[in-house]
Amino acid sequence: EPPGLIPGRGRAAAADIKALLADFEGRLPQLGGSPGRPRRRASEEGKLPRAGAFQVVRYIYRQNGLSELLVPAMGESPRELFHFLCGICWRLLLDTEDLPRRAGLLFLVYLLYHSQHPQRFDVPVSA
Repeated sequence: EPPGLIPGRGRAAAADIKALLADFEGRLPQLGGSPGRPRRRASEEGKLPRAGAFQVVRYIYRQNGLSELLVPAMGESPRELFHFLCGICWRLLLDTEDLPRRAGLLFLVYLLYHSQHPQRFDVPVSA
C-alpha cells in the first residue's frame, strides 16, 4: 500500500472487489441466451451474454455502496486512492483468464471513474 493511504485499505478494497465479481458471476446465468435457445451458464461457455452484463455490475456496485471506496480518509489524496483502486483491478485482471471476470473488472473501473466527485482523475494504464 502506498504510504499516503491508511493501513489495511488495500485488503478491504480487494475483498469488496472480489465479492462484487463473485456476485456478478453468480448472476450471469439469470441473463439467459439468445431467443429460441435455452439458457446456459455464461461461465461454462466462457462468454458473456449479449446484453445486460453491465447493468448487473452497476446494480451490485450501487447495492453494496462501492462508491464509498473512493471517499478518502483524512490526509489521503483522492488521486492516489483512485489510482490505487484501479491498480487492484488491473492486478486482478492480469491474474485471471475468465472472460466474465475480466469484463466485470473493466465495468468496475468504468464505474469507479464515473463515481469520482467533484473532479475526475485519469485511469492509470501502466505502472
